Amino acid sequence: MTLAEERTRRTGPIPTGMVTLFLLLTATVCATVGLLGMLAWLTVGDHVGDMVAAYERCAPPTTATDESLFEANDAAHRSVNCLASITGQQAAWALYAVLLLAAVALCFYLAYPRLLIRRHRLVLLREQGDLAAYLAELRDLVGLRRAPVYLLGSRSGTMDALTFGAFRRRYVVLDAGLLRAYTLDRARFRAVVLHELAHARGQDVHLTYLTKSLWWAFVLVAWVPVLVQVAVLRSWWALITVAGLAVVTALVLLTRNAILREREVHADGVAARHDGPDGMLGDLVSAEPRPASRWRLLLAHHPDPAWRRRVIDDPALLLRPRWWEMPAAGLAVGVIAPNLWFVIVSSLVSVPGLNSLVVGWLIGPALAVPVAVASWRTAVLTPGRRAVRVPLTHAVCLAAGFIVGQQVALRVLIQISTRTDLEWPHPASVLLLVAGLAVVALWASTVSTAFDHPPRWVLPVVVAGVAGALWPWLASWWVWTDVDRVGWWVFLDQASSYDLTIPDVPGWVSALAHWTQVRYVPLHMATWIPFIVPLLALLWLVPILITRSVFDTRRALRAGVIGAAAFTVAAVVVVVAARLWLSGQARGSDGFRVGLHFTLVAVAVVAQVGVAVGLRGPHRAVLTPLAVVTTGLLSTVVLLFGVDTLGRAVDVWRRPTRSLFAWPDLDLVVETLNQVVLTGAVLSAFGVLVAAGRKSAQVAPRGGVVFPALVAVGAVAVGVLTVPSAYRTWVTSTATGVQPVTGAECLLGTWVEVDRTSVMTLSTEVGPMRFQSSGSVQAFDSDGTVVLSLTPIRSDHNGHIALMTYSGAVTADYHVDGAQIRYDNIRPGTTWSVSVDDHPAVLTGPVTTFTPDAFTCTNNTMTQTGTGYTITLTRTAHPN
Repeated sequence: MTLAEERTRRTGPIPTGMVTLFLLLTATVCATVGLLGMLAWLTVGDHVGDMVAAYERCAPPTTATDESLFEANDAAHRSVNCLASITGQQAAWALYAVLLLAAVALCFYLAYPRLLIRRHRLVLLREQGDLAAYLAELRDLVGLRRAPVYLLGSRSGTMDALTFGAFRRRYVVLDAGLLRAYTLDRARFRAVVLHELAHARGQDVHLTYLTKSLWWAFVLVAWVPVLVQVAVLRSWWALITVAGLAVVTALVLLTRNAILREREVHADGVAARHDGPDGMLGDLVSAEPRPASRWRLLLAHHPDPAWRRRVIDDPALLLRPRWWEMPAAGLAVGVIAPNLWFVIVSSLVSVPGLNSLVVGWLIGPALAVPVAVASWRTAVLTPGRRAVRVPLTHAVCLAAGFIVGQQVALRVLIQISTRTDLEWPHPASVLLLVAGLAVVALWASTVSTAFDHPPRWVLPVVVAGVAGALWPWLASWWVWTDVDRVGWWVFLDQASSYDLTIPDVPGWVSALAHWTQVRYVPLHMATWIPFIVPLLALLWLVPILITRSVFDTRRALRAGVIGAAAFTVAAVVVVVAARLWLSGQARGSDGFRVGLHFTLVAVAVVAQVGVAVGLRGPHRAVLTPLAVVTTGLLSTVVLLFGVDTLGRAVDVWRRPTRSLFAWPDLDLVVETLNQVVLTGAVLSAFGVLVAAGRKSAQVAPRGGVVFPALVAVGAVAVGVLTVPSAYRTWVTSTATGVQPVTGAECLLGTWVEVDRTSVMTLSTEVGPMRFQSSGSVQAFDSDGTVVLSLTPIRSDHNGHIALMTYSGAVTADYHVDGAQIRYDNIRPGTTWSVSVDDHPAVLTGPVTTFTPDAFTCTNNTMTQTGTGYTITLTRTAHPN
């Protein structure tokens, strides 16, 4: 068996990169068109002024300090709710633009077969006799289940063929010259037909013509409106949009061409398997002209003939990641991410915190999957080699492409148009991204060593497993990179409003208590993502379930238990030493109680890192997560239940107790579990990378599924316990002491009208008119006064536009009578006026009274109703 045949046998079915490239192309096009739809909204009417006014009105009333994490979250909720009326309109325009893109692309996709048949004057080829039998034989050889429709091309001087189609129907065009080769040059006929049938097999035809359709739809939907805008407005803003769109278009064009080249290479690899070593396909490819330069090759639809010949000789080469794949994938995701962020954060999600996290959920797998696939492919092609450098190279190249892609995204280009600098990410952000992707690459490479001949289903399962496990981590990384706070550190003792100093202790004790309370805020906030710990279980469950007896799970569990035992000993030593050496005054302080807790948390994290670095033997990337999470869970149980009981027994806190055991607070349990496991997992990941180059001794695998599954159940339990805290953090407003709930107290604060609908009769001749508006502000003070800043209300009645405006703000007294708000003492000098079709002051009069409002108020939402009107409001500020 030749080397090429052996490598082909090992790799199994030949993969295609078309799917990944097509998904990246689709995401890039949709995100860009959605952003253009939102920008188009700004050009209609006075939407720019409306948006500016809304952002000025809805800005958080105070700037939250670094310590006020929950107050900042509460302010973000109020601001987002206030902006809902504006962002909802932007979302609609973005959605309409994407739907238009999809509709145009579908029309092109359906029209392609008919256009090709008419353009080339193709007729149905009637297969008869030996020709029909031979075509059927080739179809069965390739594995094409459904016979294509063969068409006859009119060109007699060429021996080419073409495959196209839509949905399930496939057409294969055979030139008249090629049909003569069936009799005169059977080997050539066989090679060409096998190549075309390879196109018809699988998703090749779908992806090819969907790619072409998306390209032309993108040109029409994106470029035509922008060019019209440039011609009409002739503004620098429009020119900046053109420049940014040109960069994105270049990326889309290069991606489209890469898909078409990948299509040909993949068909060559499939056909070569069936054409045999003596086939003519390689000679035909070698005879094709080579592009004059590398730049022309990037713009060509057909790949380099030399590369095609190498693939035909060794189809397994299609598995080898090429140098450009990781930077290109990172570049595409980098271009998509800022545009997607702008659409989702501004419009589609009205929950602050979750909006950026949703973007992270989408781009996280887009970053992890290419690295995992490339590392798997490299490891499969080089069995027996320990290549740590290659996975790290994949991670670095993709991260570099992502960073560059962010700088050329359309939204970023427009944003920095008034500056000369680029917004490069924080160094910590780059380090974390490279480290996370390196863990993905190393893990995928490790799992690949468990298989000699991996089945087809293994790679998708492995990729889905690692992408799912790292998905929330990459999403959280994106959130904090997005707001440029990835380097945010705080000390909890400084952020607390309580005095946490420890009296009567040496300086090093205070320093130790202080430094153990340092918190990396992005990781601290990740403790309220309920599925982040459960998904870590995929890192050991997926490999164990698909191999069963390859990984030595007992070694990992033994290391995890030893780590927890080491923590237990260290915790006992710390508690007893504190009891013996520190004074009663020190031990009785709140600072000591808090400092001791966080010191033991730090000891548990150190135990996890020690387990990660000290774990010996092969498959460390798979077994380390199991060992580390085992140590984390067991150590936290000891900390919350055992250490507390020990402290009560030896009276370490110098406080009277009725019993030696007490159930800890649930929030403390949740926070401690997540802090220990997550911090230990992050630092252990760096430990795995450091120890990756260490030579591993081969050991006989021992273990099973039961105990690893129990650890996974513990991880899931952590996630379940985290759900209530996560809901309070991400979905509801969390600031304490500022949320009145019922009656007159709920009314206090500043409110913005999200929607006002009223029916008024200004003239008996005209009759009832329906007015609508949004954006008015009502500020209710605790001294019984209310200030109403009323925006104009508008009515479109029988083709005429009526506009009612108010002169300045209206000040009045109010009082709550049950479920009603009653107004009196309207301040003099305020008037209203109505203009019709821009003719001013058709009607005018003073504001002398307001009718009582029936109101309902819950948290930050209020509804006011009265005779002929309904008003929906959202709170933007609480009373001082």
